[in-house]
Amino acid sequence: MRYASTFLLLPLAASVLGLAGCANPFGQEGYFRDKSGDYADAKLMKTMEIPKGMDTLPIGDQLVIPEISPQARPVTSSSDHFVVPRPELQITQPDGNVYRIEADGNSRWLQVNRSFDDVWADIVRYLDAHGIAVSHKSKSAGTMESVWLIRSDKDKPDVLEAILGKWLDTDDFDTVRERIRITVKSAHMNGMTLVTVVHQGSKDGSSKESKKTEALSWNNMGERSQKTVQALLGDMMIFMAKDSGTRDALVSYQDKPVKLMERSEVDVDGGGNPVLNVRGVSFSHGWNAVGDALSRSGIKVIDKNRDAGLYYLSMSDVEKAVEPEPGFFSKLFGSKKKSDTPESSDIFHLRVSVLGDMIQVSLEKDSLTSVPARESGQLLKQIRQHLQ
Repeated sequence: MRYASTFLLLPLAASVLGLAGCANPFGQEGYFRDKSGDYADAKLMKTMEIPKGMDTLPIGDQLVIPEISPQARPVTSSSDHFVVPRPELQITQPDGNVYRIEADGNSRWLQVNRSFDDVWADIVRYLDAHGIAVSHKSKSAGTMESVWLIRSDKDKPDVLEAILGKWLDTDDFDTVRERIRITVKSAHMNGMTLVTVVHQGSKDGSSKESKKTEALSWNNMGERSQKTVQALLGDMMIFMAKDSGTRDALVSYQDKPVKLMERSEVDVDGGGNPVLNVRGVSFSHGWNAVGDALSRSGIKVIDKNRDAGLYYLSMSDVEKAVEPEPGFFSKLFGSKKKSDTPESSDIFHLRVSVLGDMIQVSLEKDSLTSVPARESGQLLKQIRQHLQ
């Protein structure tokens, strides 16, 4: 048995010697030495000297630690609420434009390294794109004020609630009437423009101005005002960054009217269907222009979905606009007789889509059914005549 144990230890000894090679496997100079104190013997190396005439390429921090605001304080008890410091929201574009939301206490503002005129035009487009009507606007003072906004349908949120819903949880917010004031001003820093938003709300339910509402202060609704400002600034920043691609080809839709009819033409797509092409405009500009053209043409918009780029039109109004034989579309698509609520068969889709550096407008019965070329072409020509 003793010889058997010896023979079993021989392979283990051979393995240790094989791993160690020619070195002593034990002790401070051995293979299995204690390395925990090596840091004490580490030597500092001199900084590499770059030869004259050559530049260094500094490498920035890969994991940036956000700065802690002066208002932050250490947690002293278990009852304290600790807020994790986070970097401010920022978008940096390849062309060098930087959009950043700055904060100082409860105050927030959007900072953009672009001119006042460009930022002012973008804010005007933003309000138009979201259907926020303006009661007062002064470019010289850099201020614009919205009308009082109130939920008209108990099952549908108002404009500001819809924007808040994209950023925050607003289930606990009561329905109020509210308005906003936006201020745009040039900063002391070269090329910087600042955008601030204030909010005002009232629970009296009236959409008219009164002495009671005139006495209200701005940001008078505490958490709701704070979250509304925060959401609006974030939404504006995203909108302005997305809309920057075609900005150079645009002018403000309100301040400098553009003759869009001169930039547009009725053509046919690859399938032979008529389309209206409008060049050199952004989607938001084109969407609003088409909506205004429909209104001037006397064509009723039953509903609209800006995200999908769709206007829903009444078939009877389209019939009157293109003036084919009476009841042409009704016979063609088998529409039922009229009622107070339009059936799906009584509705056309006017689609506004982006195609390269232009927008394209087309008419369809639904996503799978086209309207006859003659009639859709007539409607698109009429829309083109009313573009401004």
